[in-house]
Amino acid sequence: MELQKRIDLMQHEVRRVSFNPPQGFDEMIFYPLGIGNRRSNPFSDRIDRILVISPFLSESRLDSFASLGKGATLISRLDSLEKIKADSLRQFSDIYYLKEEFVVQEDSSEFIDPGQGQIDIEKENFAVLDENPQGLHAKLYVADAGGQGRIWTGSANATDAAFQGNIEFLVELRGRKKFCGIDAILNGGKEAKDETEAGLRTLLDPFTINGGPTVDEMESLKHLADKVRNALIQSNLAAHVSMDGDDHFSISMEGRSPVLPEEATVKCRPITLQKSRAICFSSIPGALAEFRHLQDNEISAFFAFESTIILEEKRLADGFVLKLPLTGAPEDRTERVLRALLKDKSQVLRLMLLLLSLDGRSDPGGLIVGPGRTNGGNWASQGMIPLFECMIRALARDQRRLDDLNHLIQDLRSHPDTKDLLPDRIDEIWEPIWEARKMIGGDEHDKT
Repeated sequence: MELQKRIDLMQHEVRRVSFNPPQGFDEMIFYPLGIGNRRSNPFSDRIDRILVISPFLSESRLDSFASLGKGATLISRLDSLEKIKADSLRQFSDIYYLKEEFVVQEDSSEFIDPGQGQIDIEKENFAVLDENPQGLHAKLYVADAGGQGRIWTGSANATDAAFQGNIEFLVELRGRKKFCGIDAILNGGKEAKDETEAGLRTLLDPFTINGGPTVDEMESLKHLADKVRNALIQSNLAAHVSMDGDDHFSISMEGRSPVLPEEATVKCRPITLQKSRAICFSSIPGALAEFRHLQDNEISAFFAFESTIILEEKRLADGFVLKLPLTGAPEDRTERVLRALLKDKSQVLRLMLLLLSLDGRSDPGGLIVGPGRTNGGNWASQGMIPLFECMIRALARDQRRLDDLNHLIQDLRSHPDTKDLLPDRIDEIWEPIWEARKMIGGDEHDKT
């Protein structure tokens, strides 16, 4: 409910924002794609020539781009270009890929920590790690239109899925072709005479079209890995917490038994556990996975999965994260975790500054003093001055941060083990700030 309120507030406020184009551009247009029945064509209006930069490609979408104007240019990854039929590529006058020295090499680890991944908001409960983190990632489209240059940037790859199914977003910027046209992007605004000219072209190698697409030997394994992901997503998995004795807990994974490829084995674990504590996922009804003897701070709704595909002596490891509905967790789990993490007043002070920091830093100005260096009632030595400054800043710019801080203070005060962890003399600065917050109004301050 609170998340929905914040989303509603954002969409209400963004309608009133006056967006100014960046310096050098005259116009800016937004294109949301794939939302409801909305169908907009970002590439309408005049296009004389187009440059397509995209890491992933589909042949029919390339055909569509090549039909826009004359002398189209394509830049992509070498492995993506090698999968496209020659007839589709021949429609482009120039085709390039990044030079090898500018390609960041892939991490050798087979399974990246899921904490480094990102939650897929579109699916709400599914996060997938990029299976190919090296190389080109930019999605950029540039067009010449008379004396005007048009640039589209955003999340949409040059694929049918991006423009006909996925939820994507593009922003178009328009300006003078001399400064933002295709030549300006490729050659630094000059006609390229050699590789000493500034521009994107100096980072590129030309691509030679061969007779047919290159077959990816790992494609069949990737297809099986996708089947594993989809089977798990569609199984309506859920996690249930129960007491395990001695103040410990168990988490059992429940749901429909997924049909997994016989070439695949799957391990899973709450992301709070080390990889060594992952267990094999079972397809037997009622025994999908169970984790015993857990501390309360090891309970999590996020589960890391690692599938291993072995086919014809080839092996592929694929990692991803699912957020599962969680039931049975102790009602006071948040407070118990908080008490376990906060050991002294210095840590509490750091947490307070983290909640209030408007720029995401946990130690604004580097003024926090570590344990053993406090000096009784000396405000400066205890970090109270930066705390007060952050409170004032939050009061002026984002009162919800003060609401979060109030929840923390009330939680700490409500338990005998943590009430003495609050910084000395905190009430002297907190009470007037909180009174001012209540005068401003809002939903949160009425709860305490």
